[in-house]
Amino acid sequence: MGDALEVFPQAAILSPGKGFQLEDMVGKNRLLEFLFYGSDRNGGVVFNYGSESEGPSGDICDALIRALEVTESWYQEFRKTAGKTARRR
Repeated sequence: MGDALEVFPQAAILSPGKGFQLEDMVGKNRLLEFLFYGSDRNGGVVFNYGSESEGPSGDICDALIRALEVTESWYQEFRKTAGKTARRR
């Protein structure tokens, strides 16, 4: 899959423990936590925003979508394995 920063160039703006909260939150409280682990660097960011607010920036949304695309095949394989394990019990 490659190093996280190679796969997600937007992740260069992220660092462990970084967080953002929108000032004028509107609607129900929402929390988006985006974490990644690389071979030599880990990072992440937390966004606290309202359900009717603007939400995370486009760069963060793009990185999240890319993460889902890159990990989809792994996730599908994990689901198959997890299902087999659960049926054996």
